[in-house]
Order: sequence, then structure tokens, then C-alpha cells
Amino acid sequence: MKRVNVSPRQGSLSRLLVTKSGAIRHEIDFVVGDPLMGEAYQLVQVSWGMSNEKTRAREILGLRAGMRSLGVPEGWTVTMDEEDEVAFEGGVVHIVPAWKWLLD
Repeated sequence: MKRVNVSPRQGSLSRLLVTKSGAIRHEIDFVVGDPLMGEAYQLVQVSWGMSNEKTRAREILGLRAGMRSLGVPEGWTVTMDEEDEVAFEGGVVHIVPAWKWLLD
């Protein structure tokens, strides 16, 4: 059985692009779930840091779009050393350092 990679990024099997109305596209780095059932359990973004406001907005908006589209109540952004929690109507985004996420 061979998996076809339609992503422009070579070797990216778990990348998800969520398209909202118009041409706005949001990328989610990793989707953990059951591909045969089409169910997602966890959405994960990876970013070196979230101190830059543009980066923070891009990563959180991508997770929010994916969470809404896939019906997942939580999203995770794995960073080098930052920790925070962003709550909004319909879910929460956890910003965690990599070491903590790996131990979870």
C-alpha cells in the first residue's frame, strides 16, 4: 500500500491545510488521529517561539481553523521554551515547551 503525497512539502504526510471561504489557507503541522476513520485526536503546531505577534497570530489562527473544521476542542503549539494557554469560544490552545510536551 503506497501513500500518495499531494503536499508541496516533500515527505510531509501529516500536514493539513484548512481553507476558509476565499483564499485564506491555514497550515497545521501535525494531525494525530485515525486516518482510516478520518478522526483527529490532536492538532500540533511547532514554532521556535511565540514572542513575535505575527508568528503567534498565524500559529493560533491555524489551530483554531483546524479545531473548528475537525471538531477538536484542544490544540497544541510546541515551542523551544515558552508556555501559555489561549482560551477562546469553542476551545483552547496550549503553548508548551518541547520537553514538557514530550513528557506528556
